[in-house]
Amino acid sequence: LAQLKADFAKQLKPELETLDTWLDRALETSADIAAQRRALEVAEREVDKNRAGHLPTVDVYASSGRSQSDSFSSINQEYRTRQLGVQVNIPIFSGGYTNAATTQAIANRERARNELEATVNKTHIEVTKQYSGTVSGLAKVQALELAVKSSEQALESTKMGFKAGMRSNVDILNAEEQLYTSRRDLAEAKYVYLLSRLRLKAAAGQLSEADMGEVDSYFGAEKPVHEKLVQARRSANGS
Repeated sequence: LAQLKADFAKQLKPELETLDTWLDRALETSADIAAQRRALEVAEREVDKNRAGHLPTVDVYASSGRSQSDSFSSINQEYRTRQLGVQVNIPIFSGGYTNAATTQAIANRERARNELEATVNKTHIEVTKQYSGTVSGLAKVQALELAVKSSEQALESTKMGFKAGMRSNVDILNAEEQLYTSRRDLAEAKYVYLLSRLRLKAAAGQLSEADMGEVDSYFGAEKPVHEKLVQARRSANGS
């Protein structure tokens, strides 16, 4: 498994932008919001199109014809006709189809508007959630870094007390348990922080390949899991 580098906390950068900045950015770049806006525009065009069914239409037409005929009284008789005109159609009644289609288009437009509003609210909630997770996650990582150092010092102090005859094996085991608990909490906090950063940018519609590469740079070389187990067992046997 690839583990985070030891100096991971030093590479963390707090998000300098405010929550309002992220919310405004999400309104501009979120793919979900953009898709719903396009859907609303299409629904509005459908309303205009169906309402146009009541409007008169004007057609310009032109035609040209040529014909020949033979009869007992004429030979190779030829006729040429040309027509040019304007035709105006004024709809009077079409069985209520235009009204029904317009009513349905209006209902679809209102549904698209409600879906857009719901998408905006959902995006706001997600951005706010991930922004809070990013800000609090960074503070939690930094606090747990100090907790791990404190647990390491406590373990060393307990071992020295054991050599002096003032502490027991149980005290050492308890100190080690506290140290590994702190390390576990720190690792979890780091991963939660990274996920919050990625999800924040995804919610705002700004997640890119460069962001994934930045996160990947925080990880070191891969190590087999069994080596970690062997080291843990040796550490336990040595204590």
